[in-house]
Amino acid sequence: MLLLIGGLTNAQTIKRSKQKTEQTQKSNTTKNNKKTSKSTKVDKQKSNSSTSAKGKATQKREKPSDDMSTYSSRSNSSSISSQSTESTTRPTAPTTYPITITCNVNNASLFVDGKLVGSANGSYNLTPGMHSVAIKCSGYNDRSAIINVTSSTAYHYDLVQAIDIRRIRDNMVLIHGGSFKMGATREQGGGTGKNEKPTHKVTLSDYYICKYEVTQELWQAVMGTNPSYFTGSSRLPVECVSWEDCQEFLRKFNALTGMHYRLPTEAEWEYAARGGNRSSGYKYAGAKDLASVAWYDRNSGSMTHSVGTKSPNELGLYDMSGNVAEWCQDWYGGYTNNSLTNPTGPFSGTTRVFRGGSWNDAATYCRIANRLDNDPSYSYFGIGLRLAADSL
Repeated sequence: MLLLIGGLTNAQTIKRSKQKTEQTQKSNTTKNNKKTSKSTKVDKQKSNSSTSAKGKATQKREKPSDDMSTYSSRSNSSSISSQSTESTTRPTAPTTYPITITCNVNNASLFVDGKLVGSANGSYNLTPGMHSVAIKCSGYNDRSAIINVTSSTAYHYDLVQAIDIRRIRDNMVLIHGGSFKMGATREQGGGTGKNEKPTHKVTLSDYYICKYEVTQELWQAVMGTNPSYFTGSSRLPVECVSWEDCQEFLRKFNALTGMHYRLPTEAEWEYAARGGNRSSGYKYAGAKDLASVAWYDRNSGSMTHSVGTKSPNELGLYDMSGNVAEWCQDWYGGYTNNSLTNPTGPFSGTTRVFRGGSWNDAATYCRIANRLDNDPSYSYFGIGLRLAADSL
């Protein structure tokens, strides 16, 4: 009985042992399967990742031939866009500038850098930088200049008739220097003014003075206008010009001719009117008889007359007495007894001197020692000018 029970117990024990062994094996198998499954998944993921990376690398390295044109087009488009942006943000300097040229002579021609480009009254496109320009017209002196083109600019040039410039040079008389008594000398008579005294010695160097008064023809050629009251002939003396107007005329005339014309000093004017070192001691410029050398109130007919129509003085100068009075360079001031050399008048003042008398004046105002003065801005139909120069 006990053996049976014991036998059964052993059998059960063996059976249970087998069951446990089988369960253990199954459990181990399940665990191994899970591990294998996880390992497989990881390997697959790694494999997929590696395959994907290889594919991408292959895509970057390999560019199909049929896509090359597209790539090139995109590259060019990007380059053009970049250039467009640069041109917008960095404007380039203009290659030319419009230049306007005008001239007082309508049919004058313009030359730029030695080449004829057209009319001297027009607009032209010039490249930036230095250019030589020349204005030419038959019967006129050429005008030349150097211009620096940096922007749109207008230039104006005046041409002077060539015959006028030649006449001026030909009509300038060399006055040899010397000494003389200036003021109310004996031949001036008893009607002299207080401002003509005392007489005093003046010594002058050589200089030039024009044999004629400045004509309306010349003034118009230089200034472009004719301010004169009396007109009708280009050879009439210009008048209705102030001392200041004369300075502007001289500035322009000298710029046009390259010369250095000026008004005579008061001492130069009187020395020339007296006849210089050829003086005969006349009361008027060239004669004792005023009518033979001057247009004044008794014979003028209340008007000016063409220059050079009366007799000249000892130096060949016309109208130093009468026709129109003439502005001098000096400020007006009183005389002294002091001897002077090349005097130019006071350093300052309020009025300027004019000399010689006019068509509207009585004989006493046409004497060579007579002195008159007025404000530099004053103009009158009996006052003009005469040119002088240190040298030619």
